[in-house]
Amino acid sequence: MNKSLSKQAKVYLISLGAVLLASAYPLYMGTVMLAAYFRDGGINVTQYPKYIIPYTPICLALILCVALLPLAFRYCKKYTLLVVSILAILLFVGAELAFEKVTIFSGAADDRQAIVFSEKPDDDNHSAFYWFKVALINESGETETRIVKLDKNETDQKVETWQWALCMARPIDMPELARIQIVSADITDGEIIDIQEIPNDRAADEQLIEEQFEARSIFKNPYITKYSPVFKIHFYIISVIIDLVILGVVYGFYRTARDENYRKKKPLIVQLVSVGVFVGLCIFACFTAFYRTGEIVVSPISAVLMATFFIVYGVTAGVYTGTWFYGKRRLLSTILPAFIATAITVVMYIGEMMMMKWNLYRFGEGLVFDSIGACPLAPVDFAVILAAGVITYYVLLLIRPKKAHA
Repeated sequence: MNKSLSKQAKVYLISLGAVLLASAYPLYMGTVMLAAYFRDGGINVTQYPKYIIPYTPICLALILCVALLPLAFRYCKKYTLLVVSILAILLFVGAELAFEKVTIFSGAADDRQAIVFSEKPDDDNHSAFYWFKVALINESGETETRIVKLDKNETDQKVETWQWALCMARPIDMPELARIQIVSADITDGEIIDIQEIPNDRAADEQLIEEQFEARSIFKNPYITKYSPVFKIHFYIISVIIDLVILGVVYGFYRTARDENYRKKKPLIVQLVSVGVFVGLCIFACFTAFYRTGEIVVSPISAVLMATFFIVYGVTAGVYTGTWFYGKRRLLSTILPAFIATAITVVMYIGEMMMMKWNLYRFGEGLVFDSIGACPLAPVDFAVILAAGVITYYVLLLIRPKKAHA
């Protein structure tokens, strides 16, 4: 009994220590954010820790739930995992919504109003403004080009809009994309086709309206010109899966040590590896956005990374489900998790489609990469979805106990 308790305590302390260690940087970022918020009511753009969401809320939920695990075992019995999982989701959503509303200061004014010109702009102090060239289809159905200026003192953002920008392109482009969001939100009399920030030294050039867009145009995705909260569906789902799977791993090893029953050791290890790879991809995406540049057709390296991300995401959810039914008949232990992996990958695609007006980033050009009729999915997308299910099936089949039910 004492030996079992000792193993149980070791698993608990190692798990809590590992979660705390992995959460050190997100917790630091959250502390910086909260300190600035309570002191100034927001945080300056130059001090903003760009990757605070959703990782700080994820870590806060995990730390508290892992810390409470022994208490949950004592009072919740067989419902322990269910209770801590629900608690983790509630904690994550609460913390996430709170952090999203923090203001990022890039100027002094509170109101944000873009000033629109259909002709040459006035000859004023151009350095006090950001300038943009906007192409749109107006209410009459005609294509129109405008020059727009945005006061530099009127460009405050909420954290959620920075996350929106991060989903679109590389972190280095986030400030410009955030400004683009403000401009596009103020244009309500037409559908924006494209938008480009103009250097100040060219802002008064009367030829700008006549010129074609230059190659440096950053905003080449016509489907995400206006901010919409629906974009958050996919990273909310990602965050919930991370919390649930990590809690599932900690719970599994803790219960294994508590009961001295090592039957589920293999699926727990697989689950740990899959969530580790997935979290690694999430962190890599934060720093690179998988090298997307805002264009609909992404580069080959972006395509490979995005496809891998989708597949590993599905496999992580599938393996997590498979751990519940480990040792059961094949329908529950392998086929159902494979279906879950496929379904959760589809949900990920739906999240992207909702963000992009039911369009998708394209992994290339040609028959394999083009959408199939009215369906936004391309053959390569169906292959990615199928791969998540197939890989999950064979991974779980490989670790399935020989004496399991048929």
